[in-house]
Amino acid sequence: MKTIPKILVIGASGVLGKLICRETLRVFNNNVNLLVGDYRRDRGRALALMLGPKAEYQYIDASNSNSIKVALKDVSCVIISMNQNEPLIQTQCIEAKIHCIDVTASSELLDKVKPLNKKAIASNIALVMFSGFFPGLSGILIKDTSSDFERTDEVNIGLLSSVNAQAGYSGFIQMLEVCHKPVVLKHKNQEKTFPGFYQKTYMHFSEPFGRKHVRLVNYSERAVLAQYLNIPILNYWIGLEKEALTMALGILKKIRVTALCLKNRILGKFFTKVLFKHNPDKPETTALSISVHGTQCGISKTRILTLKAYSDYGVTAAFNAALCWYLVYQMSSKSLGVRFPFEIVTLSEILSIMATEGVTIDDKWI
Repeated sequence: MKTIPKILVIGASGVLGKLICRETLRVFNNNVNLLVGDYRRDRGRALALMLGPKAEYQYIDASNSNSIKVALKDVSCVIISMNQNEPLIQTQCIEAKIHCIDVTASSELLDKVKPLNKKAIASNIALVMFSGFFPGLSGILIKDTSSDFERTDEVNIGLLSSVNAQAGYSGFIQMLEVCHKPVVLKHKNQEKTFPGFYQKTYMHFSEPFGRKHVRLVNYSERAVLAQYLNIPILNYWIGLEKEALTMALGILKKIRVTALCLKNRILGKFFTKVLFKHNPDKPETTALSISVHGTQCGISKTRILTLKAYSDYGVTAAFNAALCWYLVYQMSSKSLGVRFPFEIVTLSEILSIMATEGVTIDDKWI
């Protein structure tokens, strides 16, 4: 008889955490014991009750190693949907020999997790980092889109976010942190360093978006992918579906308002609500666009792939639930240690496990 897996979602009561809980129940077809991890007992218990009989509350203080250790008892896989200053959860997962998926995109945390690679391999587990929509699923798309080229010369990937997205404060702050990092623009044989979210271009996205204004940013996934796939030029771009708001965010950064948001929680929450006003009765469609230029059969070609999804957070939740399922049931020994999603699973594999409606892909060659 197959043992029913026990999945712990830490940060379960957040905007994204709740969606991950729901998607985990769906992807596992309710054949799972879902632990709703929260340090606030009343809030966690209420969420577990709302999710149904397959969910139960688990107290956890993610800043306390002993509390984490207790919460990990008999757990099959952990999904982290909250920020950490230190990799306490990953460290305890190594001790308990439990796979761990981190949805957040903190470069500082990644630098602290990387030294744990050998210990994770020795414990026969994967510590998956940057497991979001962008970065995360974006890396899998780049790997898949460039796989048909004999030589890849340049890749540009852009994210277009909906202003109706269910964006939480943590997600907004992570975006601002990325926007404040210097970034090197690579084009042909030239390189030039710019402030983050300064250099702009236009990319084509799926309908109804069309051609949109996006800005250059620096994600840690970029350097790893470029080396892993031997891509000499790889640029990441982001923008909002309403171009006026993309421009407004650029101005706010220039006059240092966004820098203040990173330091002042109240101000950060205020601008989260200003930029992302979620109305559940309206669509929150998001899109990715990937342009790959290279050589196929000795001929110079360009491949443009656009992915449209019903929701940034919705797809992120489904993606992580599916990745969790993969780690529990189909994990390969080749994917142990500190990993990015593109090193573990293919696009066709993850989409098959996600089995979610509202995700469409358009693919064309030029």
